[in-house]
Amino acid sequence: MIYFNFYTERWLAATVHMTPVQEAMYLRLTVWQYINECELPADESECMRIARAVSQTERQAVTDVLKEKFSVTPTGYAHTRITHEVARFQANQPQRVANRERVKARQVLSREIRRGLYDLARANKLPVRGGMTSAELRELLTGAGVDLGPLAYVAPVEAMNGSKRASHTSVDERGDEAAEKSGNGHRVTEGVTEAVTENVTRVNQETNIHREMSTSLSGVTCDAVRVPITPTAAGEACKAMRSSGIVGVNPSHPGLLALLEAGCTVGHLEMAAAQAVSRGKGFAYALSIAEGQLRAAAETRKALADRKHADAAPLAEQIAPALFLLN
Repeated sequence: MIYFNFYTERWLAATVHMTPVQEAMYLRLTVWQYINECELPADESECMRIARAVSQTERQAVTDVLKEKFSVTPTGYAHTRITHEVARFQANQPQRVANRERVKARQVLSREIRRGLYDLARANKLPVRGGMTSAELRELLTGAGVDLGPLAYVAPVEAMNGSKRASHTSVDERGDEAAEKSGNGHRVTEGVTEAVTENVTRVNQETNIHREMSTSLSGVTCDAVRVPITPTAAGEACKAMRSSGIVGVNPSHPGLLALLEAGCTVGHLEMAAAQAVSRGKGFAYALSIAEGQLRAAAETRKALADRKHADAAPLAEQIAPALFLLN
């Protein structure tokens, strides 16, 4: 064991009667039993060597601590609570190993999915940058209306992200009866508890599923249910502009989003893309054409409204006297 719970208040209550030397020897012997996960040697001189007791005072302190805090067993000196905690730690070891395997499977699967998303984005000539997450790549691809294919199967990965991490548990200083019980209410035995066995079985099943998912992704075959894709307006616009010959479209471009919000349609953008291609220009030039057309249309509407208002003014002046008389 590389660490254990240290309850300071209970430690002070249990060592308040000890001298500083006795407390130091007690701590060294306790740590040794935790690290080695076994009882202290039966030879008292070996315990003194473990505690680094050199002076007569230190050696006597080791003798006093062994007599008060440790029990004599056929194999050596044992601390009751530490023995139960070590047994509990060893019982949970299979679960920790299974959790590590599951984490490795998740990492491998996540890397393969991210690599596949990058390749798919580059194949569709979408602007990508280094360090993009899988979520960002999916947003870019779905926004452009690209079918993700097997890369759309993200449910198992999300389930793995919600799995519990391996944890190190320990028994506190609540007494022997409480120390003999694990956190889930099962009494610790020499082997693995029924609860741990059940968890290990479940973890192994999940790990196998994730490995199958990884294999299916690399083999471009997958039988899971595909996540439905709903292209955005920007994605539909980019798809239409790409069909006109524009390369390097970007569904998240601020100019494109502003045009769509201002009322520019996919048809207008497709026509602007065709004009840009005919002039040997690219995506930015097509957006400028669409922006100019949108601005010209707005100015035309304003001019027509002003003219209509100007034509209606003389008529209002003519009928104003009549309306006054009627009142």
